[in-house]
Amino acid sequence: MVRTKVGILLVVLSGLMFAEEVKSDSGALNLLHSLKRQKLFYSSTSENWIPPTIPNETGVCLGCCLIPTFGCIPVGQQVFGKQDTIKQDTIKSTTKKWDIEIGYSGGVCWAGEDLAKPFEGSPIAGFAQLPEYLEAHLYWLNSVYAGTIFNRNNSAWSLGVGIEYSWQRLVDRRGWWKYVYNAFDTTDGSLATLHSIELQKFSLQFEHNSNSFLSSGIEIIYSEILSEEMLFKMTPGDSIFSYKWVPSDSAAVSRRCAGAGFFIKLNIKKKIGTKITLLPFVSMKLSLAKEINNNSPWKRWWNDQLYLNFSGMNAGLKLNFGGVK
Repeated sequence: MVRTKVGILLVVLSGLMFAEEVKSDSGALNLLHSLKRQKLFYSSTSENWIPPTIPNETGVCLGCCLIPTFGCIPVGQQVFGKQDTIKQDTIKSTTKKWDIEIGYSGGVCWAGEDLAKPFEGSPIAGFAQLPEYLEAHLYWLNSVYAGTIFNRNNSAWSLGVGIEYSWQRLVDRRGWWKYVYNAFDTTDGSLATLHSIELQKFSLQFEHNSNSFLSSGIEIIYSEILSEEMLFKMTPGDSIFSYKWVPSDSAAVSRRCAGAGFFIKLNIKKKIGTKITLLPFVSMKLSLAKEINNNSPWKRWWNDQLYLNFSGMNAGLKLNFGGVK
């Protein structure tokens, strides 16, 4: 009888232990299935893993008994794999900013025929006259620049917009001369201009930079040429069959021109501070402008239009002030 009671007691105790184990395992498995349905566990197809949370239950163990392959162990309220690394979602933000640039450049430009100095070439001299020819057809042009550049951090791509002002005084030019019949009723006259000029050039520039060294751009040009225009009257000379030109009138004339150009620039960057960069550069430019109007009081006698040439090679230096975000 005693043996029977002991046996019954052992069976009841075994049943209770088995039921508690099944209950515990069932709760853990239900939690595992729930987490899998929410796709919160780390997998080889996803690099971003947000650790799941475990309900505030004591005695819940997600260890090797449940996922022996991953070897997961409980840490506080999160489950971490021994071999896994935690990666949070990161968005690589691209910072856009505006840089300010100022600079100076000087260059040698081709004068063309309208602004060249007098030159008498000789077919016999040939290349021996090349230095004189170049000296008569080249001129120096000063320029200052101010603009802004839009770019992205850690990127060589940029787009710049700026205004350039150029100036020079040219003297001893060949200029224009025109004979005018009956300029003074029955007396002939002549006009002369562009022998000494003040050159001013304004340009709106757009520059694109796709790498650290080379950039290219275009410019829209407005230019003004200031010169003295003189009207001469033909009078008899000191001897028979001779005549001379006597100044009769003069006027300050402005000739306004418009055009466009293209340039390629080689840049070198040298940082001198956290937000200041030196930019020495060399550029080649092809730029032309044509006269659109003038205020000459004798424009009815002029049939010519002025052509300006700003093509040539420039070298200069810019200061870049960055960090305006």
